Amino acid sequence: NDGPSMAITLLLICVWYATSLVAITTSKMTMQMLKVPLVLCCAQFLIATAVSGSTLLLQRKALSLGRAGLSVLASVAITYTLGFVFTNFAFSLTHASFVETVKAGEPISTVVLVLLLLGERERVATYASLLPVVLGVGMASSGEAGGGFDAFAATAASNFCFSARAVFAKQLKRDFPTSPAATSDVSLFFHISWMGLLGLVPLAFCTEAFALRSSLASPSFESGRFLGVMALNGLMYTGYN
Repeated sequence: NDGPSMAITLLLICVWYATSLVAITTSKMTMQMLKVPLVLCCAQFLIATAVSGSTLLLQRKALSLGRAGLSVLASVAITYTLGFVFTNFAFSLTHASFVETVKAGEPISTVVLVLLLLGERERVATYASLLPVVLGVGMASSGEAGGGFDAFAATAASNFCFSARAVFAKQLKRDFPTSPAATSDVSLFFHISWMGLLGLVPLAFCTEAFALRSSLASPSFESGRFLGVMALNGLMYTGYN
């Protein structure tokens, strides 16, 4: 029994790594073609909603959501959405390697927020293990290889948002164990995706619609390639999340 389960685990790890790598690369490619981070977020969340919703239907699970834990779920959705807004914004400002290096510091923000929001303390050894991460991120953020302060600030903000997402998700499962979003990761992903999309669409329309329309109407702009890369990014984003 251990053999197949280990093989499946390794396969899933490989799939996660491959999809995350393609997602990171295509996010940067999209931002290089046209800096519309909110539009990219809309594409990601739209595809995620469609795929996760279809998965729930295939599993014969309801798409409806009860009122239990709705406020906590909304907090998960808001922090999760802001995390990707800041991430895509950072990709529009600097190279992907810098963004991903700073994002490696997410365990630091997670430990801080768990202490502040849930009152949970880690062992001294856990805090000590984070010191190399702090030093590594600090070294990567300085010198010629580092990005600007705006890129660092956007990436750091995404770290805190994703950490808050993890804290709220933990709170949802702890305090509202019967909620559909607490019992199924696919259900949780579906609900935070459509909730995030509700906020992203009007925001993207107000701030990036003109730039998107102008570029798509330009004969010199590779519209097909842009939309294709964005669609691939959305699928890979859904795959690794």
